Amino acid sequence: MTTLYLIANNCFIDDLIIYKNFVDEEKKKKNRPLTTEGEKEALKIVKKIGNIDSVFSSTYYSAIDSAKYTIEKNDTDLIVDANFDDRKLGILKDTSINLRNLQEHDFTYKLENGESLDDVKKRMRESIKEILNNREGENIAIYTHNIPMISLLSIWCNKDFNMDEKLMLTYEDNVIIDGLHNKSLIIKLIFEKDKLLKIEKVI
Repeated sequence: MTTLYLIANNCFIDDLIIYKNFVDEEKKKKNRPLTTEGEKEALKIVKKIGNIDSVFSSTYYSAIDSAKYTIEKNDTDLIVDANFDDRKLGILKDTSINLRNLQEHDFTYKLENGESLDDVKKRMRESIKEILNNREGENIAIYTHNIPMISLLSIWCNKDFNMDEKLMLTYEDNVIIDGLHNKSLIIKLIFEKDKLLKIEKVI
């Protein structure tokens, strides 16, 4: 069996002035460091996931910074993969719209120069398939972000919405994504070759 831990550490410095300049804002998003709280969350994550054979990360600094403690503990290298990056927002011409809400209700919706959740799901799935083919039997940590996690998990989970119209995902009647903001999120997936056996929320 192969175990994947999808991990998002959401405690990073949020200093964006969104959408004034698409190129600059995407670059700034990638370079945001963890906060002091984020460093504490990264250490907590290491304890929660235990022994790890391989560590993957998006190209975002906050993900790489979170992964460093897992790398140190398990004496392994970091594999950086842009397929685990956050969704590209695109150019928002009408700042009154709730982009996340629109995209959670319609996985094909995207802005100019941006990605839909289906786009994100496709690239996430490509890298997951490659990992399952090449690293059978390993325990693997993947440091990514909330929206890529939601996009991928929607393949196996049932979709619903909470009272605030935020997307919820359930698997075998267990809530995996609750639509709430969490300091960090760890979702455990167990596979037999490429067949999913189980999904559970760790934190």
